[in-house]
Amino acid sequence: MIKFKNENEVPVLILSFNRLGGMQDTFNILREIKVKYIYLASDGARSESESFDVDAIRSKVESFIDWPCEVKTMYQKENLGCKRAVHTAVQWFFSEVDAGIVLEDDCVPNKRFFSYCRNMLNNYRSDLRVATISGRKHFDLDMHQDYSFCSRFFCWGWASWSDRILGLDVELPYKSNFKLLNTPSGIVERLYVQGVLGLLSSRQVNSWAYSYEMLFRNKHQYCIIPNGNLIRNVGFGTDGTHSNTWTHDPMVYEEAISIAFNPAYDPVEYDKYLHTGLLSEYRGRVGLLVFSQIKYLKTIRLLVKRLIRRG
Repeated sequence: MIKFKNENEVPVLILSFNRLGGMQDTFNILREIKVKYIYLASDGARSESESFDVDAIRSKVESFIDWPCEVKTMYQKENLGCKRAVHTAVQWFFSEVDAGIVLEDDCVPNKRFFSYCRNMLNNYRSDLRVATISGRKHFDLDMHQDYSFCSRFFCWGWASWSDRILGLDVELPYKSNFKLLNTPSGIVERLYVQGVLGLLSSRQVNSWAYSYEMLFRNKHQYCIIPNGNLIRNVGFGTDGTHSNTWTHDPMVYEEAISIAFNPAYDPVEYDKYLHTGLLSEYRGRVGLLVFSQIKYLKTIRLLVKRLIRRG
């Protein structure tokens, strides 16, 4: 495996659909770095009328690339949906490259994100305990070190290696008989995992990311997270595909942050970042307890609808 000498050597996959999101800002950064290898993937339209938007976005994205680089595309003719479309694109990308970066249309990186990914990809290439590298600092908590490790997968701007990604079965965690081989020891994380598995088994979400996280957990693999946010998500609000509960990204860029590799950091001994973050995100143990039972909400809603119809 060859190490990346410069940040512009790291291949980048751009995922788009029917909106530009923050891609113009993203390509401004890619242009500044002069990324050498760009992969473009786009899901197919859901209707004939939407096909004009999808085609227009594809053309617009291609027009952003005005510097010498290698470009490959995977454009779906039919709509696969979020889960299958992203999974198919990610599997294609990592079948083409040994390691690389994945960015969705609403995830805008800053320039430091690329040097950070290059650094981590080079230094954790042989450490199979690490599955992914995220540019997102999801919780506003101080890790007291440049970066840490987390058993939760943060997919808003990430990087990985082909030997961690190829062959993942995105449908497996959706099966009702799917069981985690590695159950979290702490009650807080256990409640969170139970909730995610409930969302998947009851098919209340069409998520590739939750599925990947459960597959990484089964292998006891971690996600590297920086002690400073390197990704801005612009997909909030009414136009957001899935992130429509907030009006804007509460996390801001941390431009001045410097993240250096430290061989003393051990994935097995990661700090309490996730534990504290989950308690904050779900407003304590009661909120996590409710989330852990979320698979039953679909059944309850169906029963209520039936009762209303009968009444």
